[in-house]
Parts: sequence; C-alpha cells; structure tokens
Amino acid sequence: MGISVRPTEDAFLTPIGDGSFKDGVSLYTDFELTADAEDGSPILRLTFNAFGGVPECRRVELVSNGPDGREVRSSDLRRVRIEDLLETAVHQVAMVFTTTGSSEPDPKSGATMTGYIGSAPRTDRDRRQVVTGTRKARKEARRRVGPDFLADVARVYRENLDGNPTMAVADHTGRAHRTAALYVKQARDAGLLGAASPGKKGEQ
Repeated sequence: MGISVRPTEDAFLTPIGDGSFKDGVSLYTDFELTADAEDGSPILRLTFNAFGGVPECRRVELVSNGPDGREVRSSDLRRVRIEDLLETAVHQVAMVFTTTGSSEPDPKSGATMTGYIGSAPRTDRDRRQVVTGTRKARKEARRRVGPDFLADVARVYRENLDGNPTMAVADHTGRAHRTAALYVKQARDAGLLGAASPGKKGEQ
C-alpha cells in the first residue's frame, strides 16, 4: 500500500499540545493522508486537523479505485486503524526545533536572543519525541474537554467580556491562549455560547 501525506494549502505550523516552538515539536494545522492499494482496493483518504496543538481525524473517505476498482465494503471500514494512521501522518508533517545558539546580552537591557531551526524528524529520538507529544496532547484533550468543562469555559468567557475573555479562559484553565480559543470555539459549537460577530468578542 502506498501512503502519501501532505499539508493542505492554507496550513501553518503550530506546536503540539500546550508547548511552544522552542520546546521541540510542531506540526501543520491541517494535513491529509492518502492510501492507495495496488490490488484495486478502494482508496483511503483521511483529513486531520491540529488546531490547538491536538491532532485529530476529522474526515474519512473510502473511494472506489477507478472504473475497474471494486466496490467499497464493510470489511474495508473495519480495517481502517485511524489512530495508527494518524501517528504515521504526524511523522510526515512534524518539525523538530532545536536551538542554534544565543546572542550576547544587550548592553542596556541584558536581554538575549535565541535562534531555532526546524527540521523533519530524523533520528529515533526525534521520532519518539513526536509520538510522545502526540499521544500526550490527545490524552489531555480527551480528559479535559467534556460538557461540564465547556460550560465552565462559557461562564468564564461571559464574566470577562469587558476585558480579554479568551485570555481569561486561558488563565482559568492553565492553558495557552490558542488552546483557550479552541475551547471557546467548542463551547460555541456545543451551543453554550452564541455565535460571535466577525472580528469581535462576545456573542450576537
């Protein structure tokens, strides 16, 4: 079976989990995996999303392999191991960042600048880091996000409309701002917050 993985056209890099680029592993926010069997079996396509640093499968497609390909069967669906394919895909779109060095302290402020360079996972250590980060981020997301949690997110958001409600959610949950923004979106999707006006905080 031939497998190909590619980021979507508008994807951008985001750190895995609640980390930052300097902590090590990042991956693209949107990516797709295609598996094409040589025996004429249906083509498998998976679409993944990693907003908030948590890679998740958002779409599964099985398509007959051309006019001469056989039909899609229930047995094809049973063979789709989404979690294994997710980890395979993440390895192809992940970037491991390492430190290249730091500048001399600024004479006035004493501040320094640190450089980083990103590359695809090359070593066994890199690959273990990618797998560990992926599994940890997904485990934490499953443990934390439920109806009660999202209701609490909605409450904190509404109580802080006069300031920065998303940052208030981040402080309350102990998560990064981008993760808090994902929680707010999930609360809206669950009907716990009203729709937001474009470019504005709050609810319509």
